[in-house]
Amino acid sequence: GDEAAGQHMSKTQLKKQRKYEMRRARMKEKEAEKKRKRKQQRALERASEDPPEPPEDLSPEEREARAAARKRRRQEEQDAYLEACERNFWVVIDCAWEDGMNDKQMRSLAQQLRHCYAANRRASSPCGLHLTGVGPKLDALLERDRADNWHGVNMHKEGYMGLQQQKRLVYLTADSETTLEDLSPGDAYIIGGMVDRNSRKGATLERAQEQSISTARLPIQEHVKMAGSHVLTVNQVFEILLAFHASGSWAEALRGLPQRKVAAHAAAEGPHDPPEAAGSGGGAAAAAAAAAAADADDAAAATAADGGTAAVGAVDAAASASPPAEAAPAATP
Repeated sequence: GDEAAGQHMSKTQLKKQRKYEMRRARMKEKEAEKKRKRKQQRALERASEDPPEPPEDLSPEEREARAAARKRRRQEEQDAYLEACERNFWVVIDCAWEDGMNDKQMRSLAQQLRHCYAANRRASSPCGLHLTGVGPKLDALLERDRADNWHGVNMHKEGYMGLQQQKRLVYLTADSETTLEDLSPGDAYIIGGMVDRNSRKGATLERAQEQSISTARLPIQEHVKMAGSHVLTVNQVFEILLAFHASGSWAEALRGLPQRKVAAHAAAEGPHDPPEAAGSGGGAAAAAAAAAAADADDAAAATAADGGTAAVGAVDAAASASPPAEAAPAATP
């Protein structure tokens, strides 16, 4: 059969066959992504529609009571969300890499941050989310999205060192010799907000060492054999952390890695070279290749990009209406 035919193929033919199979796999993945985006867009449109009118036979008092109940329920849900963000571990996205990125990379980072917020809103157990070292370029991009209204997100123009009075800081970087085994509610895990870290190999580890803070890498090499680019986006790292927090299993959390990046699960093959994370410089944390992945990741967040005050509502609506995405974040580990 196919194995016998493969034995008679030349190296060039085998190489072409592999390229063809990889191309087909990418096409299938793109089609699945399009379907997911269409589904999320439909959910977003449904969420933006006016709620059904109450029955006409309701009295004014009954209508008012229903409206008050809805408002009270929304406030209770909001309070529970914010309480969970404060109670659980924190994720800090170190945005103080602005000087080394161009406008396109900055737009990509802003989009990845939108995806992080949307994922946190969808999560059954969200975490605290802090953006630190926010410079003028990123601040302008986030202002367009009304990010100051993102619930549970704290933005700081200063760096993250001031947070160590509340949490133990752990910088996630693929260059670390320490493997992250569990998430602690007393810790804040830092993801480097860097889109192109290829030119800054080891930058996040160097920064952490200079500041004498702990480092760790995600246990990706223990569970997954990476194929192609080892760069992961900020939101992929973030979503991996959320997925592990929900499941308690790194193997389960890493199932959300894009298939084009995964050669095979490493259960039977032993450890592999650690991947770099797109959000954590050099080997730090950061769905796809840096800029392209962010642009294609989440229809709801993309819709929010130009919506003025409606942008926040669009992201929130999509987060609550769309099904929880599989863990797609691979951080720096």
